[in-house]
Amino acid sequence: MNWKKSILLVLAGLVILVSVIFVVNGIKMVTANQPGHTDFTEGLMLLIPGALMLVAAPLITWRMFSLDWFQIKIDGDLCCPECGYNMAGLSATKCPECGNEFTIDQLKHS
Repeated sequence: MNWKKSILLVLAGLVILVSVIFVVNGIKMVTANQPGHTDFTEGLMLLIPGALMLVAAPLITWRMFSLDWFQIKIDGDLCCPECGYNMAGLSATKCPECGNEFTIDQLKHS
């Protein structure tokens, strides 16, 4: 796992933790029956954003992983289909990393 994915998972975890805290405190405030207090409205102000974040954070994280946003490929790269070694600029079609030999078409379509 690369460092970008690790950072995304940590941030998603923090957002989920904050969301849970918002939801729990919002539920406590909404269900508290103390006359003369505005706990209900304040509770909703915590509960609604907390619930939205609790749903959105995992969905956004899952979508970023499923779209493979972290695979950055520069145009013109010729990578080994076996090990992923960047073979751009080499004069031979044999991979120096794994030793397999490929045609130019195989390298272009990898």
